Amino acid sequence: MKKVLITGGAGFIAHHLIYHILKTTNWEIISLDRLDYSGNLNRLDNILSTLSEKDKARVKIVFHDLKSELNPWVRKEIGEINIILHLAAGS
Repeated sequence: MKKVLITGGAGFIAHHLIYHILKTTNWEIISLDRLDYSGNLNRLDNILSTLSEKDKARVKIVFHDLKSELNPWVRKEIGEINIILHLAAGS
């Protein structure tokens, strides 16, 4: 199983991408977001509420600002990844 890191995971485009990946693959997803004015945890909650428990278990949400260095806790939560989809932006 592949493991994908999606930066800006609570953003408008990224949350749709997370839903698509969950419905069409068996990949594990790490959603990394700082949850400021453009990231909205409700978006992720809305898509996760429509999924099975098995699909929900494949998503991990990590709160982190990409402008800061990755601390040991964040590194551990992310772990080894196969794919990075960088969708974080301050717009």
